[in-house]
Amino acid sequence: MPVTGLNHYNIKAPLPLLEEVRDFYCTVLGLTQGYKPPPANSGFWLYAGDSPILHLSVDDAAAPFTNVTTVDHIAFTCVDFAAMRGKLDAMAVDYSFSQRADGGPSQIFLRDLVGNGLELNFRE
Repeated sequence: MPVTGLNHYNIKAPLPLLEEVRDFYCTVLGLTQGYKPPPANSGFWLYAGDSPILHLSVDDAAAPFTNVTTVDHIAFTCVDFAAMRGKLDAMAVDYSFSQRADGGPSQIFLRDLVGNGLELNFRE
């Protein structure tokens, strides 16, 4: 059976950093913290509407946290390009953007607090 879409993305970090990451995604991207079913592993599930698209898991490893990954970025479908740019400016979040004249998506590029690349796509 073929893949039909993205189910969720998971980020692991120590709890104090994970709480900041949760707040970043909720404040900047408007995701909401919602129901996280058992098992008892610590963390948060963040929702876009009814979909739990971002899972945040506590990394209790004894070694110091390092963000070593081969993932380049996570892309989100978004609405209201101008409002998002205004919000990022007001929050002093570093980003770059692209607005295509050919009808393609306008895009905003930024990084979250643990270094993951984010691509926000707006078809308006």
